[in-house]
Parts: sequence; structure tokens; C-alpha cells
Amino acid sequence: MMLFESIDAIDLGAVSQPVHAAVGTFDGVHVAHRALLGRIAGEAHATGGLALVFTFQNHPRSVVSPDQCPPLLTPWPVKRRLLEELPLDILVGIRFDRTVASIPAADFVRDVLVGRCRALTIHSGVNFRFGHMGYGGPGLLQEMAGDLGYSYEQLEPIRSGGHRISSTRIRECLVQGDVASAAKMLGRPHRIEAPVVGGDALGRTIGFPTANLRTDSATFLPGDGVYAVAVRIDGGDPRIPGMMNIGWRPTVGGRDHRAEVHLIDWDGDLTGATLVVEFIERLRGERKFEDIDGLKAQLEKDRDAARKGWLERPAQAN
Repeated sequence: MMLFESIDAIDLGAVSQPVHAAVGTFDGVHVAHRALLGRIAGEAHATGGLALVFTFQNHPRSVVSPDQCPPLLTPWPVKRRLLEELPLDILVGIRFDRTVASIPAADFVRDVLVGRCRALTIHSGVNFRFGHMGYGGPGLLQEMAGDLGYSYEQLEPIRSGGHRISSTRIRECLVQGDVASAAKMLGRPHRIEAPVVGGDALGRTIGFPTANLRTDSATFLPGDGVYAVAVRIDGGDPRIPGMMNIGWRPTVGGRDHRAEVHLIDWDGDLTGATLVVEFIERLRGERKFEDIDGLKAQLEKDRDAARKGWLERPAQAN
């Protein structure tokens, strides 16, 4: 796959095949994204063409309306890896900044999509906006097609269970703690990647040592609660069953919001490690217990439930 990470870097000088381009934010690279991109790639390859996806490393709203910008489901390194798994030929993933935001919409179509990307077909979703002040959209792409000699197709949303599959809907499910529904729409468990940092070691004193993860505003954590998870250390294999608590730890008087994970039936040193955590199932909400013994008793039940779910998971989840 050819990869370009800025507009100025795009160079298709050696490309002679027709280019079929899809343009959008594609946050999450969920099942609808993959179905649509796979279809576009299939059409391109059937006619001897190349499939190109044009997307952004950050969310455009982080620049044009930061107070309304949703957290990313997939930071750029993750989104890039997911897109590279698809049968695409060219990936353009640029950093959206003030310079990009100031490009007039018509110039973006003419100079970037048609000029630099050489698109002979362009596909976008119904809500895709681009160009200065968000003037550009499906209407402009259709309007300019005849003059610039490309064809345009608006991609219709894909629905599942009566709901449109969208990044917004996935975020809503995650905020509610419904990681199972989010996983169905993503086509995989929602995952976070974060380094281990020092904690207060209280969990170890009651038989549940935890790794405290350093998360920030770029890490999309599901709603507070206890989750069955799968953990990979430094991105390697195998996956290790675990349970994660997200919240304030009210039983022990916690004063900061934390994400802590306990690796089930595993013992080792995680100092300096980075953990990839996949959310499998929400076990319960976070609550305050009368004492540490009550908390420990509940954690034992949580561990049994997480271990049982791990043993009963489908074989393809390995």
C-alpha cells in the first residue's frame, strides 16, 4: 500500500491506473466503513483500477469546533493499521489543521482529490463536510463532477438491528457501558492502548493486584464500571483474560478517576509495559461497599464471571 501523510507528499506520478477514491473521517473503521471500502476496492480492481482512501489523522472538529469534538474511537496509529488490513492500494491520512481547514471547498475537490489524488470516481458519506467553513459536501461533489470529469457516488448508511451503524452510535454505546453492542458495530472489541504507571498497590493486599493505566483525553474509556477484558502486553500475544475497573474507587476513598486492570491467573512484572485492553463485557456498575471485605467478595464474583465468559467465548475470539 502507498501511504501519504500530508497533501504535499501525495505523488502518484508513476500511477497509470484509474483511481477510485473514498473520502471521510472513518473514525473506528467499523463494519459499515469496511463494507463500503471493500466494495469500492472490489469495483476498482474489477476494472483494473486502484482504490484510494482519503482520511484524517485527527477529527476535523478538533480544529474547527474543539468544544464539540468527540473523542476518537481510533487514534491515527490504530486507524492506519486497520485501514492497511483492507484491500486498498493508496492511503492518504493527513493531519487536519488550520491550513487544511482554510482550503476553499472547490479547490479541495479540484486540486487535491482530482489533481493530486487523480480520482476518476469519488465516494463520500451523506454527512461528509469539507473545505473552508464546511461549505463542501455531497452536493458540491456532485455539482463539480461533470466539469472535472469524475463520477460521484454518495454512500448510503448501513443499518443493523434497526440502528444506523455510525461512529456516533458506537460512542453512545460505549458511554453507556454497552461494550457488547459497540463490538458488534465495530466488528471487534473496542480497545485502548496505555502505559502502566505506579499506583497505591492496594489491590495486591487483597489478592487482586492491578495495573494502573495512564490515560488521557485521547483515550476513549467506556462508562464507569467493571468489565471483562482481554489484555495483550506490549501488543504481543497471547491475550490474557482480565477484569478492569473504571471509576473513582469509592470504597477506598479514591480521589481521582482511574482505569485499573487485573490480569486473571497471571503473575509477573508490568513495570514499563504498555497494555492493549479489549473490552468484552460489562460485568456491573461501580459502587461503594461497606468495607474492604465486601469489596473483596464482590471482586471474587467478578473474577469468576470474567473467567467463565473467557472460557465460553467463541473460538474465533482467540
